[in-house]
Amino acid sequence: MSTKPTPAKPARKAAPRSAAKAAPKAAPAAVEAAPARPARKSARPAAPSAAPAVEYINPPGACPAQGLYSHIGKVSSGSLLFVAGQLSVGANGEVVGAHDFDRQFRQVFSNLGDVLKGMGLTYNDVVKFTTYLVHSQDIPLFMKRRAALFPRLFKGPLYPPNTLLIVDRLVKEEFVIEVEAIVRGND
Repeated sequence: MSTKPTPAKPARKAAPRSAAKAAPKAAPAAVEAAPARPARKSARPAAPSAAPAVEYINPPGACPAQGLYSHIGKVSSGSLLFVAGQLSVGANGEVVGAHDFDRQFRQVFSNLGDVLKGMGLTYNDVVKFTTYLVHSQDIPLFMKRRAALFPRLFKGPLYPPNTLLIVDRLVKEEFVIEVEAIVRGND
């Protein structure tokens, strides 16, 4: 039994590329000046919120935090900004306090504060930290310095979540601490 192949349908020709890019018909001047998509935020006023923009939470049943941090950082409004790890770098690009934990700790948090300020933010907008230390022996000193500094930076009594990691080294051998942050931005 022989079967006859079904003839293929002729392919439809696509419109030439120049036709796809042809300019649309001119619209009245009032329409051209209007934005292509209306902003939703201006469509209705924002409802007032009693909750802070960033909230730190230790949920029921969670184990106690092992330092000055909370288990959760909750953002109720704004965009998220991912701040690169801050190192102990001075205004001219030099390493500040090579191999000196105390000096680097102060410079790192000063640099992070400058980044936040440059974006119109404060430490109270920080959602989460990730801290990198080169020496595990610096953990007690890190905890002590953080306990002295955080009450001055945050309205407290709770502080952002923090993941603390010990790494082999940072981008330059002289660095001993790096701190990165996730921050709530102002929209």
